[in-house]
Amino acid sequence: MSDETQQSADQLRREREAWLATLIIERKEEVLFELDMLLRGLDRFFNLDNLFLSDREQILSRNFREELEIVSELLRRLLALAQLLLDEADKSAFHFQKYVETHVADDLVRDALASRSFSQESPRESLFFLFDSLGHTQTIAEALLARPGAMPYPVFNAIGTIIRRSIALNRYFNPLQSFSFSAAYDRVSNPAITRIVLRVEHSILRRRLSFIFLSFFRLLRYLQFVNPRSRDVGYLKSCVLIFSLVRSDARALLPYLEHGFKDRLFDFEGNLEPDERMEIVTAELNDQAHRLSAELDHLTYQMTMELKKISAEELSHALQANRVFQLRAVVESTHGLLFHFFQQAIVTLARVFDAEASGKDIFPNFEPPAQRSRRLLEDLLALLDLIRHFEDRLNDTDRQDRAAVAGSYLMSLRKFFDYFRNESLYLLRFQDIREFGEFFRHVHDLSVAALQKPDLRDDFLARTKSFQIFLGATTTQLRQREDLQGIDPSNTRVENLLKSFLPKGTTNEGGGQWQAG
Repeated sequence: MSDETQQSADQLRREREAWLATLIIERKEEVLFELDMLLRGLDRFFNLDNLFLSDREQILSRNFREELEIVSELLRRLLALAQLLLDEADKSAFHFQKYVETHVADDLVRDALASRSFSQESPRESLFFLFDSLGHTQTIAEALLARPGAMPYPVFNAIGTIIRRSIALNRYFNPLQSFSFSAAYDRVSNPAITRIVLRVEHSILRRRLSFIFLSFFRLLRYLQFVNPRSRDVGYLKSCVLIFSLVRSDARALLPYLEHGFKDRLFDFEGNLEPDERMEIVTAELNDQAHRLSAELDHLTYQMTMELKKISAEELSHALQANRVFQLRAVVESTHGLLFHFFQQAIVTLARVFDAEASGKDIFPNFEPPAQRSRRLLEDLLALLDLIRHFEDRLNDTDRQDRAAVAGSYLMSLRKFFDYFRNESLYLLRFQDIREFGEFFRHVHDLSVAALQKPDLRDDFLARTKSFQIFLGATTTQLRQREDLQGIDPSNTRVENLLKSFLPKGTTNEGGGQWQAG
């Protein structure tokens, strides 16, 4: 973006923020942030590179109905947000203008009204323009979805082109102009981060560090609009659009972390260049700049790997699912993976400038990687012991009573999986999540009544045995994680966790094999 274009964008943003200050509505900054986020997300959602497609080579034969349903849902939300930013007088004026355009005015008057609306001389008129154009697009999308049959890519892409042009032609509500920040809502209010940034005496280094922190906090804020605990299938599917936006913005940030941050910051000998107000760079500041650069290189690689984990297979399959259980598992694991990664990135960068910076000081819910890994290991060990417990019971049970024990086994596994999905599933390697997910789905789909049939019961027990072998290999690999070296799981927590999922009145005496140590 040229300097002149950037200045124009900055001026429009200042005018919009001045207009926002005049509005008397609750949570107006949050409403504006969500509006901008969804506009940006909708645009990114039509880029095939941002969709989670496992069959991209068959785009022309693929059915995009699920994606268009997500777009329609988000268009409805955008229209509701735009209405929140319009007061009653604005709404009356808008409806009167549309009535005149469609029922009263001749062509010359309609041309004049159209020309005036396209000029968008104020944020209010720009919001009218956005509301009108998105409303018409929503009407088209709903009409297309009302028709049976597949939704071909050219139709889906045409809707995306209309939406992109509606956003790009908007003067005051166009978050596509640049990756810039808004004073209305892009703020880091955490005092620990504020202190760290203000202590950096080098003005260029301070600005670039601020940009990085703001970028990661914005990504975290996107994720706040994802509620993995929802039981609404339509809402859970719409979360894919948020993940698409997060992945797009995170990938756009990678070149800056790897190269842009260092641009004209260091001299030919690799030392931090003094800024315009500084005659000499202290050894401490030079060391901090080098350590920050090294952490950013490492972070770039880590983030590239983490973004690959949320690629095609899991999320593309999620769109085809119509069961809450399947959708929640994918949304929860993806949300947890991204949320904790961005939190950890912020804490790691903060510690470059303050070795005593605590994750809890920055994020009250922060859990260090070693603590998360230990919790995951303990959960898996408890699951292993749960399986062993029922294996022992089945071996000691007469054949005619095996159905009752197998039914109890099934219900205990379901109960454990509900806990594990909410608390620890996202901590697994993504390739392991698929194996867990397949077994979880089998357990969830199987009924207790079905276990009365010997063939179905034997199949269930064979699957659990196979899963047990996989689970043992997973815990062995987990123990080898660098952050778990020298750290033992808590036997007490494993035992208490197991007891909470065993049938009431059941003890482990004589049967279970505690394997936490």
